[in-house]
Amino acid sequence: MKNQDKNMVEIFADIKRETTGAFLVDDGSVEVWLPKSQIDVEDINQYRQGTILVPECLAVKKGLV
Repeated sequence: MKNQDKNMVEIFADIKRETTGAFLVDDGSVEVWLPKSQIDVEDINQYRQGTILVPECLAVKKGLV
């Protein structure tokens, strides 16, 4: 995990788009870009849905919590 020293929040979301540096994710209420360097993506299924670990401060800033 990239961010072991930070408080992390688990988000279940659809991955809508991807660039070299970020994912566009939709958690059902907001659609936001998350930088790959700050998150960990786990357990993505065939529909490009899964668990994303996001630092709590970033999740608050992006409106995910």
